[in-house]
Amino acid sequence: MASKISRAKSASKATPSPRRVPWVAVVGAAAVLGAGSAVLVLRQPAAEQATEAAAPAGAEAEFQQRLAELRARVAARPGSPAELADLARLYHVNGYNDEARAAWLELHQLQPNDARWPYYLADLARTASDPAGIEEWLRKTVEIAPDYAPAWLQLGELAFKAARFEDAERAYRRRLELVAHDPYAAFGLARVKFQTGRRTKGKQAIEELLRATPGFSSAHNFYAEILAQENKTEEAADARWRGTTSGRFRAADDPWLEELRDWCYDPDQLVVWGEIDLQTKRGDHGRKFLERAVALEPDSSRAFEKLGEFYLEQREPEKARQTLERGKHRAGASESLYLGLCRAYEMLQRTADALQATEDGLAIMPDSSALYSSRGLLLGSMGRFDEAVESMRKSIELAPGSPSAVSSFGLLLLHAGKRDEAIAQFKRALQIQPRFHQALTTLGRLELEAGRPREAANYIRPFFDQFPGSRAARDLMSKLYIGFALEAVRAKNEPAAEQACREGLEIVPDSPELHGFLGTFYAHQNRVPEAIASLEASDRLRPNDPRTMLPLAQLYQASGQIENARRLLARAEAEARRNGQSDAAAQFAELLRRLPR
Repeated sequence: MASKISRAKSASKATPSPRRVPWVAVVGAAAVLGAGSAVLVLRQPAAEQATEAAAPAGAEAEFQQRLAELRARVAARPGSPAELADLARLYHVNGYNDEARAAWLELHQLQPNDARWPYYLADLARTASDPAGIEEWLRKTVEIAPDYAPAWLQLGELAFKAARFEDAERAYRRRLELVAHDPYAAFGLARVKFQTGRRTKGKQAIEELLRATPGFSSAHNFYAEILAQENKTEEAADARWRGTTSGRFRAADDPWLEELRDWCYDPDQLVVWGEIDLQTKRGDHGRKFLERAVALEPDSSRAFEKLGEFYLEQREPEKARQTLERGKHRAGASESLYLGLCRAYEMLQRTADALQATEDGLAIMPDSSALYSSRGLLLGSMGRFDEAVESMRKSIELAPGSPSAVSSFGLLLLHAGKRDEAIAQFKRALQIQPRFHQALTTLGRLELEAGRPREAANYIRPFFDQFPGSRAARDLMSKLYIGFALEAVRAKNEPAAEQACREGLEIVPDSPELHGFLGTFYAHQNRVPEAIASLEASDRLRPNDPRTMLPLAQLYQASGQIENARRLLARAEAEARRNGQSDAAAQFAELLRRLPR
């Protein structure tokens, strides 16, 4: 989709308009190298000069101002690569492709040993759907900078699409030399194997990739097609589902293209980048893009929604509240905005204001099932159960096929102490959508609380299969295997308890809870070296947890590792004091004092 700035630019070429963006034409240096920089600043028509001061506020006006500044700098320093590069960046990322191409060409001639200029020309050739141009400029890039891994990945993809599989394999392998264990190159090599008749090895490569990078959605989708061709219908559906739930696909890191983003004045594009970073937990999680989008386009409800979502995920509810309240008044109504505002007030423990946010939203959007559901939960938390039930029933009526509305009704019933009725609602939600995450996790937790890990596994494992990389799924899986171990301990089957912990650690090797439980188990069996190793692993994964530090210090002391015990207790005391836990700090200090000198 063309950006707002790009649309204004296209329109201006057809008909002069007060909204026309002033522009600088950059011509190739070959014609005028002897005269210095090849930048020609075109004079605006008189009518445009008269109306430029009345340009609208927002993204376009800021773009015009930045463009004018760069025009002046280029004019003041003709032949300066630094000034021309800034102008090219501004053009490139805002959709002025012809002007950007001319500038990069001139820079390539002025600085032939800078690989960024041909790389940017390759990107423009991609925009123009010019595969020959893409390859020409990528080849120049790797000649100058043979270690720039993103260029090799692009060369691999280009060759693969052209069915030049030997070239593709060479490029992917070069990428892997530069970026060890890179999933993008590994995926490319697996596809090459399939295309060249090495199906068994290709399937093995995909399976290895998915074990190493379970969140790589493209590999799940490809694996689903493999299984479908083998008539493994259920397994294919499962792989396809994992591809859907493993998160949004994110292109490989590309620092040279990413550095252009600071020059973008298109709010819609900034929101897209921010949303991708937010969903993939990348960098600052999209903060700078979303904050910039709101600043440039204060009438965009989507920008406010996503920035509010960012603040909520970062546990900054007051910032979220301020942002979403501004959005409500500046950008108008949207369901997501009011739901986010409700969540912000809840996090601030302002239940009455949260309820008012749902009421305000429903006054504008009376057919919103999600707002009725949120309203019902809030009313339930305030003890207004009859009103809450009525609101939940309205939510289900508006979205009869929605597992979310049914599951939320289950939460309301659970909070009201109606456990059996709540469980019936969660199971009903699973009938609508068998893998609905809220129902799976709640039922799994309820079964664990009841001491029935075998039944809990029926819910926790499908949830983990969908979201193996999520913290919530990994925590639940850890609790499940601790449940298995406790069940074995109660049955006085110690080998089974140890086996349960080890099986759990094969699935969630970074679980401090499982390492800690296993360490305590070993300590009770007087297997001191194994207990110390497990508790040390738990302490590495979750430092400064007294539940781990205290038994570990005691084991150090019992095994004669006095200095280790002293260091650990000193750290525990300092951490307790930092957290204002004076009683715990005093306990650690006393244990430290009693250590032999």
